[in-house]
Amino acid sequence: MIKFIKITFFILYSNIFSQVYEGNVLYTPYDSNMPYETVTYYMNNNNEIINSWNHDNVPASMAYLLPDSSIIYPFKVDDPTMSAGGVGGGLQKISWDGNILWEYIFSDDTYQQHHDVEPL
Repeated sequence: MIKFIKITFFILYSNIFSQVYEGNVLYTPYDSNMPYETVTYYMNNNNEIINSWNHDNVPASMAYLLPDSSIIYPFKVDDPTMSAGGVGGGLQKISWDGNILWEYIFSDDTYQQHHDVEPL
């Protein structure tokens, strides 16, 4: 005799993951299977967008909000020297108003920026 057991996963899942943390969120959604404009969002706990930054290149990792309200945005360069998840090669510092303050490319036959960066 086969018995079926119904597990209410949703209730368990919602009880574990339903906490809201205080503070704002900075994120850049990206799905390589869906072509769309790449945007970094700064959002509060009420799901209100405080600011956003548009990008010409897809993210290599996460953006960082700096004390002066600019962001550091690691991005994938157009012809990286390696092909792997997290490959980048470019960094931009972008003002609160969306102006690129500086850009640095670290991708050649010898070096390739990969994954995360550390703003210092």
